[in-house]
Formats: sequence, C-alpha cells, structure tokens
Amino acid sequence: MPLVEKCGVANSMRSNLVQSSFQKRFTTESTVPKTGTDEATTRQIIKTALTIEDVAQLEDDWRDLERRSNESFCFFQTYEWCYNWLRKNEHSDVWSVQGCRPVIVTVFEDGQLQLVCPMMKCRLTGGVTILTVVGEPHTQYGNVLLAPVADPTPWFKALWQELGRIPDVDTIRFNAVPAKSPFASFLSAHATRVEVPNETAFMDFSSFPDWAAFQSTQGTSMRRGRAKRRNKLAREGDVTFHVLRQGDEGFTDAVIDAARMKQDWLRETGRVSLGVSWTLLAEFLAEYPRNPDPSSGIIAHAIRLDGRNIAIEVGFIRNQEYYSFLGGFDWEMNAFSPGKIQIEMSFRWFLENGIRRFDFLPNPADYKAGWTNERMAVFGFVYHNTLRGRLNEALFGAAARQKVKQIYYRIPKNFRALASSTYQVR
Repeated sequence: MPLVEKCGVANSMRSNLVQSSFQKRFTTESTVPKTGTDEATTRQIIKTALTIEDVAQLEDDWRDLERRSNESFCFFQTYEWCYNWLRKNEHSDVWSVQGCRPVIVTVFEDGQLQLVCPMMKCRLTGGVTILTVVGEPHTQYGNVLLAPVADPTPWFKALWQELGRIPDVDTIRFNAVPAKSPFASFLSAHATRVEVPNETAFMDFSSFPDWAAFQSTQGTSMRRGRAKRRNKLAREGDVTFHVLRQGDEGFTDAVIDAARMKQDWLRETGRVSLGVSWTLLAEFLAEYPRNPDPSSGIIAHAIRLDGRNIAIEVGFIRNQEYYSFLGGFDWEMNAFSPGKIQIEMSFRWFLENGIRRFDFLPNPADYKAGWTNERMAVFGFVYHNTLRGRLNEALFGAAARQKVKQIYYRIPKNFRALASSTYQVR
C-alpha cells in the first residue's frame, strides 16, 4: 500500500497532507514491478515539488536525467528552462493574479530519477483552476523528460495518478504534445484530444555530410533566389554574420533587438502573440544563464549591416537539436529579406557544427516550407475533473480560441495593427 511521508504522518491523513503540502512537497512511496526489467519489484518514490525552492532541490537529479535521456523535443522540460522561467515569473503581475505555483512531478526508482513532468497550477478568469505545463505560453512542447526504457507506461501511470491527487483542479491540460513522443500515446488513452490541427516543421540535417550536399538538394531556382537576396543586401554595405552566446559582447543587445523586432513585426502585420507581448521576454532571455556545456544552451545568430543588427534569431540547443525560439528583423529592411538570409547562414553554421535538427517549433507558417524536410503533428490533450472545467474548455479552450482567431484575421490589417500595438502582458 502506498505510504505518504511528511513529518511522520501516514496514509490515513492523505487528504490533509496534500492540502497543506503546497507549503512544501509531498512524497508517495510504494513497491512496484520494476520498469523495463525482469526484476520482480523496485522501490518507487513520487516526489512533487510545489515551491520554487523545492524545484531547486531537484537540480542535481534533474540534470543527471537530462544527461541520460535520449528523448527528442524535450528542451522545454529541462531544469534550465523550467527553473529560470519560474524564477522570472514568480513576481510578475500575471503570475500573482492567477495564483500560479509549480507542480513538478517526479518519479524515482531505486534512488534514481526516471521521469520529470513540469506542470504549474493556475487560476483562470471565473475561478477555474488548471494544471498546465510550466512555461505557458512560452513552452512550445508539452512533454515529459524520460530515462531510456523500453516501456515507460508504468512511469506514466504513476504520474497520471499523482496529477489526479493534486487538490482543487478543474482541468489538466497538455498543449503541443509531439506525436512521436511515447507520452502522446499514453495521453490518447487517458485524456481527450483537442481537435485543433497543429504541427511542427524542422530540417533534419542527418543525411547531409556537408553544406555542399545540402545545397545540392535545393532547386536551381531556389539557390539562385537566395544568392540574389544576399547580393542585393551586400550592395547596401558590409554584411556580417555573428554567433553569440551568453556572456559574449553583443549578446544582450542582440536579444533585446530580437524581441523589439518581433514586436514591430506583430504590430506591422496586425498579429497578436501572448508570448511575444510579455514585457519581460527580452529581460528573461538576456538574463538566461550560460550552459556550462559549450554545445548546449541559449544562442543568438545575428546579421549585421555596417555593424547594426538587422536580423536576429534566438534559440536553444540540446542533444544536437536546435529549437528556434524567437526571430526578428528590422522592418525597414523588409525589402531585402534579412530574416531569410539569416536563416540560410544559420543553417550552414548549424550543419557545420554538428547540429542534426533545426526545429522551427509548432504552428505552421508559409516561410517554413522552403526550409524544412520533415513535419510532425502535435496534439493538445485535456482531462476534466469538474463540470466547470468542461464548460471553461467549451467557451475558452483551444477550439474556441481558434474560431476567434479566424474571425480576427478577417478584419482588415490596418485595424488589426491598431489593436496589436496596444496589447501587452505584464
């Protein structure tokens, strides 16, 4: 029988413990069949971190799991991303108004961390409370971080049971779960899939031994068009390409410029983005710590014209995979397509530096088509504990927001631009 431990309190006081444990952390311990082996049983411990201080105590185990994990599409489940996002948001207006707090569920077996599911509990308008992935709306994949194992289902079941024990939750929500993740298969059997089509697109470099091999797969007209763009921009002045990491001269300025350029683009095109409209976005990225591993962490690529940033991309590297998080270009240089030139130069740098995948992240866009050779569906999943949660999803969930978005983009661009210029999240 599961044993709940906190200051000597046992299973009979489970409900009181869970309510009070939002001040600390609660632990469930049990003996279960050992995952992926022929051994009869193992000691399984579920620990749920419910404060940022508790999250910090998981750092060593969490980073060790990252080194062992070979799962793709998991950057947004790393300690580095989750902890720093939580720290930046703990005193923000939105965080305070929504009463958000971390709910980081971990599964240990025989003293070693095997699974991390970073969630947070938030109160929405109308008093509806949800569990959603840490980092919304900036986290681009809803996933879990897993140790290598043939069948992770027992860990998923332990996780799902623990999520169900979190008190006062109307809805559990996972957005943008990669179709190739084993977690997507589990959620398909235990939650409701949100029927809003979405996909991610990426360039897999693994079949290209060098830049020339990659170039040979691009059509003649495409190569000529890209060369024409480069030559056109070169006639305007000295064009240089820069790769910047945290701590490098120019990194902070590049990140700040990228956020400003993206916001300018949203305004000029009449678009709205909750994530980009966050006033702390540039600050969050500029302060993002440098990864001690030189082959991982935050990175910025910049195109400069006579020393001035005109196109910048900020992203993250993990396990030889690049996640393209934020890109922008100087709107006044729009006729010279500096953003497309930056992508081309970044592609070459990544390919020549051992990156095997350039991930443009979810949400289809026309410009991605010419730069990708693979696509993958991503799914949203919800599980409702209450009728209130069901009603909120019907009125304000992904399907409803998709309909509002379609109506919004029927409005003339000039009027949309006026609306988007006043939209900010603090």
